[in-house]
Amino acid sequence: MMKLFLFWLLSLTYLFANPYENLHYEKLDNGLEVYLLPDEKSKNIRIEVSVRVGMKAESEQMAGISHLVEHVVFRDGRIPNRDYYDLIKDKGATDVNGYTSYYRTQYVTTINPENATWITKTFCQMLFDKNITQEDLRVEKGALQLEIGEPNWTDQLGLDKIGKFFTSLGDLFPPQKGVFESDFGIDFKQDKQHYHDKYIYKINNKKFTLNQVLKHYHDYYYPSNMRLKIVGKFDLKEMQETIAESFGKIPKSSGKSVTDPTIKDATLNDTPYLSYGGSGIIAESMAQIGMKMLVDDPQKILIVDSYIQDLAHRLNKEFRNKHGESYSVSGYLDTVHNATIAIVDFSTPHGALDKNIATAKAWMMKETAGALSDEMIQEALKQKKNFYDAQEHDVNSLMGMVEGRILFKETFPTVKENVYELLQQVTPEQFREVLKERFLPEHSFTTIQRDYIWFSYEGVVIMFGTIFLFFYLYRKFFGFKRKKRAIRLQRRISSRWISFVTIMIAILLSAIAYEWLRYGLEILLGISHDWENYLDIPLDYPVMVVDIILSIMTVFWVYKKLFSRYRSVLYIDDEDLIMTGGGLTKVPLSDIASTEVVAWSPSLFFKSYGVAMLFFRPLLKVVLKDNSILYIRNSNAKHLKEDIDKILFST
Repeated sequence: MMKLFLFWLLSLTYLFANPYENLHYEKLDNGLEVYLLPDEKSKNIRIEVSVRVGMKAESEQMAGISHLVEHVVFRDGRIPNRDYYDLIKDKGATDVNGYTSYYRTQYVTTINPENATWITKTFCQMLFDKNITQEDLRVEKGALQLEIGEPNWTDQLGLDKIGKFFTSLGDLFPPQKGVFESDFGIDFKQDKQHYHDKYIYKINNKKFTLNQVLKHYHDYYYPSNMRLKIVGKFDLKEMQETIAESFGKIPKSSGKSVTDPTIKDATLNDTPYLSYGGSGIIAESMAQIGMKMLVDDPQKILIVDSYIQDLAHRLNKEFRNKHGESYSVSGYLDTVHNATIAIVDFSTPHGALDKNIATAKAWMMKETAGALSDEMIQEALKQKKNFYDAQEHDVNSLMGMVEGRILFKETFPTVKENVYELLQQVTPEQFREVLKERFLPEHSFTTIQRDYIWFSYEGVVIMFGTIFLFFYLYRKFFGFKRKKRAIRLQRRISSRWISFVTIMIAILLSAIAYEWLRYGLEILLGISHDWENYLDIPLDYPVMVVDIILSIMTVFWVYKKLFSRYRSVLYIDDEDLIMTGGGLTKVPLSDIASTEVVAWSPSLFFKSYGVAMLFFRPLLKVVLKDNSILYIRNSNAKHLKEDIDKILFST
């Protein structure tokens, strides 16, 4: 929500002188919130009604009911074609629609100014004066079924759960914190959106009854659970009277509501953030230089944003226009809830990276310490004001301004002024004081991506070179040694698919085990989980090499432990019968007494060597001279016996 607020705050709200001058807010006696923004330069009007209900309000048994109610609201037996959609379209309206999201259901349209009064009354009637029959429900359930799809056999198999399963695998690993989690303490799992499987929505839509639909409608569709917004070319007084005569006559009532996501306020640590990401792997050198801070005062954020964008503008002149050492320099705020990072972002040639980083940091720290002149401050504020005349008067831009004002009001409920008024009140002294307060060395933010030290993509070469060298040495010193010319027979005793699955399981479990082991050691040693990000190249290369080697060794260890009895391939050379896989089984040919094909039975499942999907096929029984027995699986045990017997008993 905060990101959306800042988007509108730092763009639309600056676009013309006092953009909120004509914005009117009123809360009716029945609790309905009303926002009106008339604009004579606009060609149309746009009306939006949002209801605080959505998918968050639904249990698994009721999943999809909010969307169905949205469809049914457009129905009424007393109007032509029993449908408000057609009625409104026939009046020349465009973008007639309804939207159901997780927290809201919205009804919108754009229409010519001549029908401003009519569309307002029509929306009121559509939302509150319902006449719905079983036939209306049947029609809308059919239309909605086409939108979401018919349930089919793939839905019954629960294929949607496969994607959720792989997504949930991330929860098995230790928490990996980004800057907003590590430095601001924000928990992104709070009030996490939960969606049901798609097939549940498809099945439920067929089952919903008229009573269920009407109950959900009456539970959530009441004035104080709604917000009405109208923008564009209309007479303010006439519109206020129309709203009073329509929406204002709806009795006050209460019911259920959906609350917006709640995120705990951030708390800023006093540790500089430094990260060297993608070193030696990316093809471009980049840097982000900035400052961490809390969003607790809108006027201060306006000042910070004005400065950071002006700094980026001046650095662009220095890096790009003067030296040709950057494509562009950008300044922006990255914000989550009440935490924000003011950032100057630029790419630069390999040889100029450190110099330009030093320049950006030096300018920022010197200027925010008090070196900005009144003229520089006025220029920074002027750059913002240059956007004012570019304001478009279309209804979408106007509605965006209303949304920005609403989000501002919700974020800073105690602030009476609007952002334009706050900006106009800024003095040079206040500008400098805010920068001194917010730009502190202990709150610095730096991310650097260095392309290379010696040659391009050296990190990729080192990574794959390490992997290749490890496997070469492993096979050389620990692998099954054989000469291909000595192999007289080779057969798979486990399918390739089973082999692939076992390897994937080992890789997944070893990755989880390895990451938790690292996580535990980091906690034990009292170091940050992202300590590697603090290593610049080439210092991080030895760490990368060790990390790769330990990761692969963990895979081997897990594979050996989990699949010690698993065998995938059978070999016979001049001396031995050998089975390899999770372990090694070697039997001298001279120890084999006899072979025979036997039927599979459940008791032999854990005694046999090899695994296959068609587990019920016959096995090859190999009897040794010491009376011990080996049961070997193969796709055709009879042929395997014949081939082995030729080697064992040929003269």
